[in-house]
Amino acid sequence: MRRFQKPILVLLLIISISINFISKRNNYKVFVFNNANTQDNYETIHNIKDAHTISTGKNVKIGILDKYFGYSIHSDLYSGGYNFTENKNDFENIDEHGYWMANTLREIAPGSEIFALNIRSNNEQKTANCIKNAVDWAIDNKLDILTYSAESFTPESNVIIDEAINKAIKNNIIIIFIHCMHKDNILPYGFFNIPDTYSREPDVKIYHKDFNVLYHFL
Repeated sequence: MRRFQKPILVLLLIISISINFISKRNNYKVFVFNNANTQDNYETIHNIKDAHTISTGKNVKIGILDKYFGYSIHSDLYSGGYNFTENKNDFENIDEHGYWMANTLREIAPGSEIFALNIRSNNEQKTANCIKNAVDWAIDNKLDILTYSAESFTPESNVIIDEAINKAIKNNIIIIFIHCMHKDNILPYGFFNIPDTYSREPDVKIYHKDFNVLYHFL
């Protein structure tokens, strides 16, 4: 019987570890490190410190089209904002993707004015219409740039997006949307592995690893 004890104990240990991992795989904590993107591991690629000797983005008004801004938590980060969705909680009380975008933008363009525009929902058509409404808001509030970093849109929704982009550009707003093939969009992507769905080369290639955020699984 003793000769079976060790294999049984090893098997029980493996089962225990597996169950523990499965039960906690979605239970993670996020650590945000301020100013991490302006360290040399990022600077050596984009020369951000050198760029700051020329411009810090002062007086440039930039609207981020996203969600999870933590707008009520980090009010000092934003010069303004608006919730275009039905979900106030995603805008005000959760500080994830939109907040990370804003935090990185504050590092890269410390003199800019950042506006949180909550447009993302679980319904693509609703998101597209929210972007359309956000463009009208940006025009009324004289924003200079609109940027979007999330999922690409289907052809049906792209009809709405293209119309909104045309209107924004007509009102002198610069558009920087990831996954958007509109000819007047400044298309960004990473250095490598351009998606097959892209019909043209990106206009700007950036080092797309974000050093500000660490996911830690408990």
